[in-house]
Amino acid sequence: MKPLLSRCYFKMVGAFPYELEKAVHPFTQVLDVGCGTQSPLHYFSDRLEATGVDGYAPALEESRERRIHKNYLNLDLRKIGESIPKNSYDCVVCLDVIEHFEKEPSREFIRTMEDVAKKRVILFTPNGFLPQGALGGNEFQIHRCGWDTNELEKLGYSVIGMYGLKNLRGEEASFRIKVPVLGRLISDFTQPYVRNRPQKAFALLAAKNL
Repeated sequence: MKPLLSRCYFKMVGAFPYELEKAVHPFTQVLDVGCGTQSPLHYFSDRLEATGVDGYAPALEESRERRIHKNYLNLDLRKIGESIPKNSYDCVVCLDVIEHFEKEPSREFIRTMEDVAKKRVILFTPNGFLPQGALGGNEFQIHRCGWDTNELEKLGYSVIGMYGLKNLRGEEASFRIKVPVLGRLISDFTQPYVRNRPQKAFALLAAKNL
């Protein structure tokens, strides 16, 4: 789809790029933790002064080639609190990362991001534990824990459901229906239903104002 048409469709179904942009607004100074090769921020990165940080150098280079962020940091994510001062960024975004740590280190990692952020932290993660191995030989891609709505709410996050009904997708958010176009349509059709019923959704988008 063309960009304008894509944006209209995302808004109509309440798709992830639309909800993420709403969650980031009105902040432009953003730290994208675990940005990977093609962060979802690329849908609206032209509006941001974003810094991408990742511990996997090849992913950073690919993201740099795509010019998704203004700045890049190659850091071990477990040590960002040692390298980035507290209250350094208005908004810290962490998409598909917290599930790559064991549970208690994941909890500590969230606290660290709350220290680095001035005003808001945004998390995106599968709903519950979703098995995943070392994709592309990248050990950082292994899933080691899961988070659910209640756990995130207890940490002070507001949570909405994303990616449609949970049972429609599997590893890497791939569609269980063998015809991908049909799988996407059904998933998108169920997205408005799960938005405010995150327990039924495949993934969770959580935001906390500090």
